[in-house]
Amino acid sequence: RALAAGQRAKALSPNDYNVYWILAKIQHARQARLDAFHALAEQAVALNPYNTELLADMGTWMAYAGEWQRGRELIERTMRLDPSHGSWMYFPLFLDLFRQGLYREALVEAQKINLPQNHMIQGGLAAVYGKVGDNDNAVAAYERAVSAHPGFAEDPREPYRNRRMSDDLIEALMDGLRKAGIAIPPPPE
Repeated sequence: RALAAGQRAKALSPNDYNVYWILAKIQHARQARLDAFHALAEQAVALNPYNTELLADMGTWMAYAGEWQRGRELIERTMRLDPSHGSWMYFPLFLDLFRQGLYREALVEAQKINLPQNHMIQGGLAAVYGKVGDNDNAVAAYERAVSAHPGFAEDPREPYRNRRMSDDLIEALMDGLRKAGIAIPPPPE
């Protein structure tokens, strides 16, 4: 129904970047066609190239979808346009470095994020601490993740899976948690 409503909105207002933005996120959430997500996201950005909220959001979702370079470009553009941007924007930059195995550099990005109540970010921080051998900080970040979202302990893959991150990245994050001595359940069948 959301897709049908979005398509109707697009027919009624074909130059409204919000329509493309919403349709892009619907396509991403449907886990159906990432090519449709990318095309719609790029159209939204083309229609409003200076909207920092749009640029940051689309950059984040592009990164989650595996378009790391394009995601980084949009997020860094947002940071230049809005120097008082939210610290959450460092999370996709952190993930990009983490997935490349650049753990020390990833940790620098992760430490710029000030969201102690965000279980996904705290889980990522715990994983990178585990990868660099700082188990005390890894466990502390993991405990913040579980405190913010108790279900994180049962399924720490869930927030990353819900954003359609690659299995390789998710399992690398889980490996970081394991390296810190945190018991991680096996992946779902």
